[in-house]
Amino acid sequence: MNAKKILLYLPVAFVAFGLSSCLDYDEPGDNFNSTTHTIDDVVYHGKADSIPVEACKTLANLNTAMNNISDPFDAFHGGVYGMRGGKDGGTPVEHAYQYVFTNSVDGWSQWGMIPHQDFAYGDDKLSCYHTAYNSGPWSGFISVKNGAVPLLNHPDIDSIPEIKAIALLFFDFAAIETVDMYGAMPFLDYKSNKQESPFTYNDLFTIYVNVEANIDTIVARLKNYDSRPDWYQEKVDQLLLNRFPFWSPTAYQAQKMDLLIRMANSLKLRMAMHLTRVIQVDEDLQRIAIDYDDGVCRKWAEEAIRDGVVETYEQEIKVDPVIDVNFNPLNQIMNVWNDQRISASLESLMTSLNHPYLTYFIDKNFADILNEQTGDILEKGTRNCGIRDGERTGFGQALGGNPYVAFSRFSTSGDIDHPSIIGSEFPFYIVKLSEVEFLRAEGAVRGWDMGGTAQEFYEAGIRHASLFRHESPDVNYDALVDAYLAQTEPTPFTWTDPLGYADDMESVTKIGVAWDEADDNETKLEKIITQKYLALFPTSPEMYTELRRTGYPKLFPVLNPEDGDGSLHYGDIIRRPIFPGSSDADIRDIEETGIKALGGPDKQATRLWWDPASVTNNFPNY
Repeated sequence: MNAKKILLYLPVAFVAFGLSSCLDYDEPGDNFNSTTHTIDDVVYHGKADSIPVEACKTLANLNTAMNNISDPFDAFHGGVYGMRGGKDGGTPVEHAYQYVFTNSVDGWSQWGMIPHQDFAYGDDKLSCYHTAYNSGPWSGFISVKNGAVPLLNHPDIDSIPEIKAIALLFFDFAAIETVDMYGAMPFLDYKSNKQESPFTYNDLFTIYVNVEANIDTIVARLKNYDSRPDWYQEKVDQLLLNRFPFWSPTAYQAQKMDLLIRMANSLKLRMAMHLTRVIQVDEDLQRIAIDYDDGVCRKWAEEAIRDGVVETYEQEIKVDPVIDVNFNPLNQIMNVWNDQRISASLESLMTSLNHPYLTYFIDKNFADILNEQTGDILEKGTRNCGIRDGERTGFGQALGGNPYVAFSRFSTSGDIDHPSIIGSEFPFYIVKLSEVEFLRAEGAVRGWDMGGTAQEFYEAGIRHASLFRHESPDVNYDALVDAYLAQTEPTPFTWTDPLGYADDMESVTKIGVAWDEADDNETKLEKIITQKYLALFPTSPEMYTELRRTGYPKLFPVLNPEDGDGSLHYGDIIRRPIFPGSSDADIRDIEETGIKALGGPDKQATRLWWDPASVTNNFPNY
């Protein structure tokens, strides 16, 4: 058979100057590929979940298999960048990152606010409730899916089971991160490389069980790698070192497949913790109430610890801007385009806890801010200043025309017109050490065997929470962390709107930082999740999941629910974005299988399976 050949090119990186937001993000379609190589236009349907034990028996066979999967592997590599704002198979860039995170889940998780409502190249966004850009995180997953699935289904991939295991791991990781936002997706159809509607949506139960089973298989196959012949390992190592840079070469050479085993088990531990508050389910899914109790969550978590999770900086999985990208696009979005500012909730939380970032990483207001109600002026450079969650902000990105632009952002050594690149080097974490330590702390509070005490993991999670590259220690954070850990009480704080539009709001953070074994378990959980939320900043998907799953950290009620889809009330957070897709086929699939898999209407207020009605976020006056 003479397969049709298609030539695809990586786009030249776009560098924006001035203040223009770039929202020309094209949601990738199923024709996506990510290399400058030619590829066979053949759709394969294999057994993506099945990873053989046996591998190529000879070097000649391995060379043939590697040659045949070379282009699908490059497409997979490029697709994985979609998890953190990659576009068209390339590394993360500003406009894609903005579409996937800044204009959607960053606001839903309430760490960032957009200081203007208008966008030159995209839909206006009235507030964080507004449904514009709800498809952003989904499109990031589609990039991963379109890169990974052709490789998973390629007939030659079974000859190199370790590469298949890695592709399946990244696909599953991205799927869990995304379905934890939306509540359902056509997971099994996507994985099997189905190309056209109808797509059948799967519920969270099905996806979680499938991924957990995948992880067990992935770990077993990767453990078998050391038994492969030297010639086999040399070829696979070369592929992963030269063409899959999600870890440092030094770390891979020292640990090899152990890195991926720890990534898989860290995902399993995360999933186990997500399920700990499942207390009620739809009538059609009553089996969950029986199967998913504390014993099952504990089993998953303790298996993950036994097989090995991320335990050192060197084992973190991330996109490193210094090695892979040369900059973190959030720096451009926040500090050049002025498209992101910190939220009032983040200001209040950090101020109440005297977080180290306030002293060196969050800028105070860039200009005088006039309170038009009272005539008072907040003088330039006097306050770490966040925008109230859900506020309808101003218009335009220039400081002179929109006072919200003067609110706080990541710190720079320059002024607002000439920012430095201080925020350019922090990584895009996929698995971060501190997150895993907080997961272990929570498990220990629940009485599970996590290999240490809750206090040990809690304090380690805080010590390892800096978002900067750990290859270059964050000396500012390290110098302040001991004093931070010692705080037994929060600092009293009342947020005020320097513009005078929103009501004053007393901080809802009533806990300190220091661990107290005498605290009840709910207070311990609040401390763990509060610090975990700050440690995950600014990688928002898991921040958003933890906020909904536990109700922590306690944050301000969100303003202007009428900007949403009509299902939310004052103060509540968006429990999920609505499903993307507007074609007749998309709508039919959602109506026929999506709604049932979700277990409720396709609305922002619909709770996910692990988001029980008992979690209210306990907002004051709500």
